Amino acid sequence: MRKRIDINKLNSLACVTDILNAEYRAKGISNRIEFDAKSLVWYYTEMIKAHRKSVGITQRQLAEMIGVSPQYISKFERGEVEISVTTFIQLTEAIGLRFALAIA
Repeated sequence: MRKRIDINKLNSLACVTDILNAEYRAKGISNRIEFDAKSLVWYYTEMIKAHRKSVGITQRQLAEMIGVSPQYISKFERGEVEISVTTFIQLTEAIGLRFALAIA
């Protein structure tokens, strides 16, 4: 038997935007700009790491493919280094992803 949704609990849930605004301020404010940028970096890093693992490529193999140390790949996947756009494109292509930039 399915539980019934408690409308009062549902209505009392905070919206993600409200939480982010309370913690990091509104979009366009320096704290929020920094948070949003770091969030995107985390997202792309996790996407690359998950795909690398799904295609069975080790950090060592990936490092050899693009000419960097395995430690560099490890640091990248832990978010400890910032990489250039060139390196980002090399990483994505090495694991079979295609990076495209769309101007909106």
